[in-house]
Amino acid sequence: MSTGATPSPQDLENDWRLRGQLRYLKGKTWYWKKWSQSRPGWDHDHCEFCWQKFCNDNCGEGVPEGYADRSEYTWLCKKCFADFAQMFAWQVAKVDAGVRLSMVWKRLCWKVKDFVSGGFASRRARRKMKEREKGEVA
Repeated sequence: MSTGATPSPQDLENDWRLRGQLRYLKGKTWYWKKWSQSRPGWDHDHCEFCWQKFCNDNCGEGVPEGYADRSEYTWLCKKCFADFAQMFAWQVAKVDAGVRLSMVWKRLCWKVKDFVSGGFASRRARRKMKEREKGEVA
């Protein structure tokens, strides 16, 4: 690799971090974000290239912010973003009210899904409990 801060295009073509991401990340728009739990039980994410860990401030091993796609499912660390931005033709967008609203909506949907499916007993489980209370099931 070259000695400069940013690798040359020739160096990047054979970079160990490339594993076919060009197929699904080319031309994406990214948002600089502080990492937060986006799904129940999820305590971290990883950079799509180098596997740098993203987590909240008190996890100790990771970084608390980086570039995320709109869904907050795919994350990039600052170095990998800088190294591959030109090759992948990425853009950076400011987080606007619409994006914030969609993130809030997504978290709300996960909470509702958790409430309906896992947080409380299902209809079948409630029916079995009622049957047990009545003595119909051993």
